[in-house]
This record gives sequence, structure tokens and C-alpha cells, in this order.
Amino acid sequence: MNTGKRHPIRGFFAGLFMGLAVAQFFVVFKVVALSTITPWIVVVVLTILGVVWALFGPTRARKGASASA
Repeated sequence: MNTGKRHPIRGFFAGLFMGLAVAQFFVVFKVVALSTITPWIVVVVLTILGVVWALFGPTRARKGASASA
């Protein structure tokens, strides 16, 4: 099992920016209206998903570590 360092703050910002981008996409292409709460739900859900992925997702191996270890 690879026990690398976790980065929840980085996951928070990654999820936040992804949520903002997807919400903007939905509004620009008229999938949802800006006046509804749906864009904010998308932002919150993807932010939480980013933090969860950062805490429990797979970690990368260190640069000097071998693949067979």
C-alpha cells in the first residue's frame, strides 16, 4: 500500500475551480438558469468531491521510488 502525503487543501481548490467551471458551463450553455440554486449545488458538490478525493484517493509514488516496491 502506498502511504504518501495527502493534500486536502489542494483538493479543495481543485474541486472549487472545477465546480466553478462546470457551473459556468451550465449557465453559459443554458442548461440551468443563473437565478436557480443549481449552480451553487454543483460548486459545493464538486468541492466536497475534490477534498474527499484528496483524502482517500490514490497517492503518487515519490520520484525516486521504484515501481516494484
